[in-house]
Amino acid sequence: MSVLHLPFTLGDQTFDLAHLSASTFGCPTDFRPGDLTIGIRYSNHCYTTGCAEDHDPGERLILDHHGNRRAFDDHRYTLSLTLPALLGALPTARVWQSFRERNYMHFSTALGPAEYRVFFQLRRASPGAGHDLALFVESAYAIDPADPATRGRGQIRFPILARKTFLGEPVRFDHGRNLRRR
Repeated sequence: MSVLHLPFTLGDQTFDLAHLSASTFGCPTDFRPGDLTIGIRYSNHCYTTGCAEDHDPGERLILDHHGNRRAFDDHRYTLSLTLPALLGALPTARVWQSFRERNYMHFSTALGPAEYRVFFQLRRASPGAGHDLALFVESAYAIDPADPATRGRGQIRFPILARKTFLGEPVRFDHGRNLRRR
């Protein structure tokens, strides 16, 4: 599935979405020479919000990659400008298993009391893709972290997740029992 993010015009203002173009980054490995190459793609959920069928978002209407109605969101768009740098730092980060267990989550606390949560899938890339793993950012938004249950079910260092995903090994999350404080 190809996701293309064209500039979005709202009134007399145009929002450039080039920062969400497909890209790659390297992740160091301990099982082969050279880095794992990870291709990144982004859903438009990074700069839109859900839109009820009975709500008319007017010129803010955008369809997602499944044809669902979404509405352009200025705040999510502004936060999305930080996504490339945030994802580029994954090789030194820990990620969480999302509550639904089908996605992973990385977050930044640079927003003060709120956290910027990035939800993504990581899979082995298709043959001929030009990279080893495919990372698809499904959504990203700010949330109040007051409820610890929203943080996720367990964490793992991203390079370990990448290695296990590439090798097809089961992924086991540390649920807080063996975490060393830094």
